[in-house]
Amino acid sequence: MNVLNGGAHADNGLDVQEFMVVPRLMNYKESLRAGAEIFQSLKKILKEKKLSTAVGDEGGFAPKLESNEQALGLLEQAIKAASYVPGVDVFIALDVAATEFYEAGHYHWENRKITSKEMTEIYKQWVEKYPI
Repeated sequence: MNVLNGGAHADNGLDVQEFMVVPRLMNYKESLRAGAEIFQSLKKILKEKKLSTAVGDEGGFAPKLESNEQALGLLEQAIKAASYVPGVDVFIALDVAATEFYEAGHYHWENRKITSKEMTEIYKQWVEKYPI
């Protein structure tokens, strides 16, 4: 379920195109409910932080955040606020759409140019820190 948008789907400065939650519960009905509860928890968290709850082209929220990683932290917080366990009940998925911010041999990431090796290191750190 797509819950946060960036990249080409939102005008908010995030490089990652889609931040998604993947409920892994007993059945579809429970997973769908979990996704809806997390979406509503995320909306509440965004409002509390005085961030926009407007949605992007794909239906996820599109607030202006300080970094791509901040989005991951907000997702993890929303999963917990909805009473689910990150990495057990619900995982995070990404559609990075890296071709959208790759140009002339570099990734244009958070207002700087980085190499493929640096991009890979960012992904590695995220996978170690978040339930992706």
